Amino acid sequence: MQPTTDQLLQVVIYGANTSGKDLVVRLVRQFLDSADLTYELRDSQDVGEFIRKKLQSVPAIEADGVIYPLKENGSFSKSLRGALNAMLSKSNYGNMDKIVVPVDFTPVSTNAFMYAHRLATDLHAVTKAVHVYCPSSTELVAATKEVGIDLEVNRQQQLQHFISQFDVDWGSDILQVSLIDSELRTGFPVEEILHSVEENGAKMIVMGTTGDSGWNKKWLGSVSTELLELAPAPLLLVPAAARYVGVSDILYAYDDISLDKKVMPALVDFARNSGANIHLVHVDMPGSPPDPGYSLQQFVQGLYPAHKVITSSVMSTDVSSAILEYAVTNKISIVSVAAKGESFFHNLLHRSTTQSLGLYSELPLLIMH
Repeated sequence: MQPTTDQLLQVVIYGANTSGKDLVVRLVRQFLDSADLTYELRDSQDVGEFIRKKLQSVPAIEADGVIYPLKENGSFSKSLRGALNAMLSKSNYGNMDKIVVPVDFTPVSTNAFMYAHRLATDLHAVTKAVHVYCPSSTELVAATKEVGIDLEVNRQQQLQHFISQFDVDWGSDILQVSLIDSELRTGFPVEEILHSVEENGAKMIVMGTTGDSGWNKKWLGSVSTELLELAPAPLLLVPAAARYVGVSDILYAYDDISLDKKVMPALVDFARNSGANIHLVHVDMPGSPPDPGYSLQQFVQGLYPAHKVITSSVMSTDVSSAILEYAVTNKISIVSVAAKGESFFHNLLHRSTTQSLGLYSELPLLIMH
């Protein structure tokens, strides 16, 4: 969301001329510029103004009349992060990219969130944790029996506790880690997640997968199924055993070049943000002519540096094994495929290729719509 001129953000940084205050000024400007917000920033070293504003310590930040004190004793980084989150959230982080991560507090969901947060950090994006509360009949009956129980408040507290474990800087870094925003929505999960993706203009959705029945057996299961059909943004499925190690090489399994060309701009955009190589891989069956994919390669090289685009044909009777072998041999970070048609999710579970990739490996699977 781009604020209009009448939404000018007035920011004042209070404090003496110290390296600490200079750091605050630099970081505040950096994030406001990244969000592409319209603002005026004033640097105040006036002790009389500190007294009139009743500041108990400096440096401190004022944004549109709200004072955000920056605490010391090890809490400086945390309070600065909180101040920036509060300032930017009022404009939904402006034009900063957002990654939406549905969470239900299970281990699989938590692992996907951790992966998404590290990915968002590398992509300079905001991590949007979305929890959709759809109370069961059992919960509603229990709430009516106990006076004072507010089910939404309880879930909001649970969500904030979850976020607090991750919304911190790593080591001595200050505001180098992705900012985290949280959304509690009440309603049907698929509908609310899609609303969140649309309202945030999300660049990507990240969800977790398990290796047994395929999906978490709670609401995450049906949500994953429908999102694969309906999601307007790329959907990254993160297996329970996956660990984030950066995105250096992306394997795109091509099959229908006319369709593949349609999803390439979004895939190239993702690769460009992470600086990854793109491996265009096709599995040829014995007896069939090889498909070198020259037209797709030339198309992608028109969008991305040629030396970072690798095209390969692999001969095999087992598509999934061939792709997995290529992925392991070439240290692939993420495997990507294009969603094909309305029944894509059913094909995903029943076709050996994507089933093996998405459910039984440690490789995240990026579905491009």
